[in-house]
Amino acid sequence: MLIDPTDPETFEAEPDADIAPHQDGRFFDSGMDSANEADRAEQSLVVELHDDEYR
Repeated sequence: MLIDPTDPETFEAEPDADIAPHQDGRFFDSGMDSANEADRAEQSLVVELHDDEYR
């Protein structure tokens, strides 16, 4: 499906788009025992969209 960025309907539909809920650590549960504790903490961090404060 192609989206025309000049189409006003595109702008109207964007605020109504579903946002997936964020869950810390959901992708990194396996194999975490062998990782460094600081690496585990950083990998489980969820950075929100448009979070300018992250690095």
